[in-house]
Amino acid sequence: MSKFTLRTPLFLALCTAVLLVAQSDRANLAIKPGLWEETVSSTAAGDVPISDQRFAQLSLEQRAQVKKTFQAIMAAQRGKTHTYQVCLTPQQLAAQLSKESLANQTCKWTPSRNTTSVLDIQAQCTSPEGMNTAIDFHFTAASDVSVKGTAHATMTASGRSTVADGQISAKWLASSCGNVK
Repeated sequence: MSKFTLRTPLFLALCTAVLLVAQSDRANLAIKPGLWEETVSSTAAGDVPISDQRFAQLSLEQRAQVKKTFQAIMAAQRGKTHTYQVCLTPQQLAAQLSKESLANQTCKWTPSRNTTSVLDIQAQCTSPEGMNTAIDFHFTAASDVSVKGTAHATMTASGRSTVADGQISAKWLASSCGNVK
């Protein structure tokens, strides 16, 4: 089990971001604050979503290395499941969806189904570097201590796209987070 860090793959960060904001006053998903364990599996395919402007700053060798590394990261994640713990504080549960951002992107979050047991939410994100991200999440809370969900994301810059799909299962562990932040 690993702790959520800045090195956590983007897809894990996306799923965590949704759980962190799932209880805002724009969402009704009824889940408890406290220590949660999340299990996430994902797949990704496609090209490096990097803008032409940034790509032009790289030498041919650097471009090849970026693509090779990107493909290796995607291949290494295929078929893997990540489990980690996250603390959902009352402050995080009160966060505003519209104020969230991901990886230097400004996002607009739009819930399309918003009940105490189901949350369907879409995010449209843009970055100053020209990357656009579209994300569709579906979460179902079987109870206030159990959530399952799926996500589909497309990241595009200068005609290059990556598509990621994933599943998340989260369970509440305790009202106290202990050392988990």
